[in-house]
Amino acid sequence: MNNGNHMKHFYSTLVIRISVRLNSLINYLSPLEMKLACMTKKQKPLIARKTSIGILVLIIINIVIAWATIHQRTIWLGHTESSKQNHTVSAEQFKDNLIMNVVYYEPWKDKIKYKKLHFNYTYAAQNNNCYTVSNQQLQIPTLIHRFYALDEQCTLLFRSPLRMQINNVSLICRNDDMME
Repeated sequence: MNNGNHMKHFYSTLVIRISVRLNSLINYLSPLEMKLACMTKKQKPLIARKTSIGILVLIIINIVIAWATIHQRTIWLGHTESSKQNHTVSAEQFKDNLIMNVVYYEPWKDKIKYKKLHFNYTYAAQNNNCYTVSNQQLQIPTLIHRFYALDEQCTLLFRSPLRMQINNVSLICRNDDMME
């Protein structure tokens, strides 16, 4: 067999195989088409209604999941007094982001001096009482915060596990009123 005859034989065999497969596919679809054609006029609206109700239920479930995700944040507020200065801390945690606002001030002087700081961190849990916070734009890009729960609402937060001193601690409590 020369090369041309070999190619003709190959293509004719391929065409026969494709037509056999198409015939078997048509024979497979014919019973399905028959079932659809035999449906009464009462069944078609019922199926359409069930489908639309199913889609509506899925949309409602997605809306509920989106709402729960958006409101899945924790707000902490705290105030700590020391011999040198007082500071007030507010922290908002959403997913792996932590936004902290700290105000340092000396209220016992004639003129109140204060210093306001804002930190936007990405955090990752290390163990039960410790997590790391990082922000590459700050002078110290990575810090370790250690916390100790006093009860279900309040926690002692140390900004460094090595310096567990009064000027390095914040007493913060969960504020569920601000989450609404």
